[in-house]
Amino acid sequence: MFVLYKQVSGRRWKKTLAAKTLLDALVELRRFETDPAGYCHPEDAACARLVLDNALVDAYLASTQNTPRWRAYKRRLLLWWATTLDGCDLRRVRLAKHVLPALEGVAGARHRREAIKALYSWLRKTGRVTLAEDPVAALPVGKGGVAQLTRSKVVPREHVLRVAEHLAQAGSRFGHALAV
Repeated sequence: MFVLYKQVSGRRWKKTLAAKTLLDALVELRRFETDPAGYCHPEDAACARLVLDNALVDAYLASTQNTPRWRAYKRRLLLWWATTLDGCDLRRVRLAKHVLPALEGVAGARHRREAIKALYSWLRKTGRVTLAEDPVAALPVGKGGVAQLTRSKVVPREHVLRVAEHLAQAGSRFGHALAV
């Protein structure tokens, strides 16, 4: 990430350049120097504020392939984030300032964290946010395994023997493998 600090005609400028390499940064610098005031104006799609609202949530959910029930749940989580972030530009959201305090002591924090991570991942894939602008990229993915602990996956011996007997009667050569 390159940040430009420059004084032009008595006005100080601080701009984060949309560049990944030094060459790209120099191109952006030249573009800035030709018209500092017009370098980033609201009509420019790359500079327009990116706010979490119903339209953005709808666009994100339309790109997912989940059940309607899961989409409704994800919508509730993302709309909670929209009210929590309160119109903040998603490119300016910071982990320590906005995300972590919002998750502290909240019921369902894991699902809320995963919802915002998934949204930012989608924003990066669509090119609306860079990795440098993603505050939750470094957050770990939640632990799995809860479902595996709630139900035993051990198959009772009687079931195995019944299946082996059925396979032997059907003439299958795999019935003996279950007996082992």
